Amino acid sequence: MARIVDMVNRVSRYGTLRPNKYKIEFVGTSIAEAIKGYYSLVPRENGTEGYENRLSLSCKSFTMPGRGVSTNEYKTRGLLRKVPYGRIYTNECSATLILGAEAFERKVFENWMDSIVNPITGKFSYYDDYVSDAYVTLFTERDQPVYKICMKEVYPTSIDSLELSSESQDNLLEQNITLA
Repeated sequence: MARIVDMVNRVSRYGTLRPNKYKIEFVGTSIAEAIKGYYSLVPRENGTEGYENRLSLSCKSFTMPGRGVSTNEYKTRGLLRKVPYGRIYTNECSATLILGAEAFERKVFENWMDSIVNPITGKFSYYDDYVSDAYVTLFTERDQPVYKICMKEVYPTSIDSLELSSESQDNLLEQNITLA
C-alpha cells in the first residue's frame, strides 16, 4: 500500500506532463520560403518581424522520433558483450494538421516539397536549400516550458492523401505529414 501513496505523493509534488501541451516551430529559410505569399509579416515583442506560428496552432498531433544506441557483440574473454558504436534515431517525425478554410497547411508543405524537387523540371535542389530545423517544446499545466528539443535538418518526405466524404459533415479535415 505504501507504493500507491508514494506514487500519489510524487505526482502531487512534481506533477506530470500532458500530451496536449506542446508547441512546434519550424525555423529556416526553406520553410520561410514555403510560407511566403500566405502570410503577411507581423511585428513581434522584440521589435523584429516574423510569421505567426499557424502551423503549431494547427498541429493536432506530433510524433517525435525515439533514440537509441547501435551495438555490436564483442568478446574479449568469457561472455559476449554488447558494445555501443553509434547513436540512432528511430522513426521519422509525423504531424497531423487540422486544415484551415484555405488549406494553408497543405499548401505550405506542398511548396516545401516543390522546393526539394522542382515539379516542372524534376531537378533536385541542394540539401542545404530545403532543410529547416524544427523545435518541439513541452509545457507544464501552468504553461512553463520544461523540455525543448531541436530536430536538425528536417524536411517533408510525404504528404498523405486527403480522404473526402459527403457523409462526414461534422468532422474537420486533417492532413498527415511525414518529416525526415
